[in-house]
Amino acid sequence: MIYGNVYNFTDVVDLYKNSQNYINFKNSVFKRKQYCRDIKCPIYNYCHGGCNSQIYSVSKQIEKPNPEYCDLRKREIA
Repeated sequence: MIYGNVYNFTDVVDLYKNSQNYINFKNSVFKRKQYCRDIKCPIYNYCHGGCNSQIYSVSKQIEKPNPEYCDLRKREIA
C-alpha cells in the first residue's frame, strides 16, 4: 500500500494526517472492525477484526475480514 510521496509531506505526522491513501486505509480498517462488531462476532474482543497486513495480502482489500482467518482464530480460542 502506498501512502504517497514522502517529499510531499513535512514529516511522518503530516503524512498520516494528510495522505488521502492513508485516510482511506484507516476508514477501511474502521469499516472492517465495525462489520465484526455489527455481526456480534464472538471473538471480536480477541482479534479486533484481524491483522491488517494478513487481510490485505490475501484479498487486497481490508473492509471485510478474511473468513479463513476468522475460522482459524475461532478454533484457536474454542
